Amino acid sequence: IAAGSSSTVVFIDLLNDALFENPEAFTLQVSSAQLANGTALPITDNSAIGNIADDDPAVAVADGTPRPQTEGAGATVSFTITLSAPAAEDVVVTYRTVDGTAVAGSDFVGVVNGTATIAAGSTSTTVAIELLDDAAVEGLTPETFRLKVVSAQLASGPALTITDNSGSGTIAD
Repeated sequence: IAAGSSSTVVFIDLLNDALFENPEAFTLQVSSAQLANGTALPITDNSAIGNIADDDPAVAVADGTPRPQTEGAGATVSFTITLSAPAAEDVVVTYRTVDGTAVAGSDFVGVVNGTATIAAGSTSTTVAIELLDDAAVEGLTPETFRLKVVSAQLASGPALTITDNSGSGTIAD
């Protein structure tokens, strides 16, 4: 501590790694304090806690492809869910569909509580939403619906940040 000061800042270098980790903490302990002349000083609080927030990748969902997809038997709209970097363990993503001008049950098979897994070491997975041929003449304007990412977490439990939680799907008649 510099003369005339009552405190100082201690910098601790952190090592970056590619692992997803829960927030971590460490303790800095002061074992002794003395003046420049060697006189020992009393220590009233000998420890401090440092917290480390991990720089885990984030989750996003892209708009569905193809754009638009023609309805009919076997037709699907595929949504790609991505991680900004690979994870050391599986990432479990929960999603649902949201009606737009296209309606679940008549235009596509709705999903209330779907799950998809991005395998450890990978950066994406694809979710296919099945389209229904409703036989209604709906004109030239494509209908839309959304796939919404509700949550994303490591298989061991920690939640991940979602940077883009919604992708649009487009259906042509």
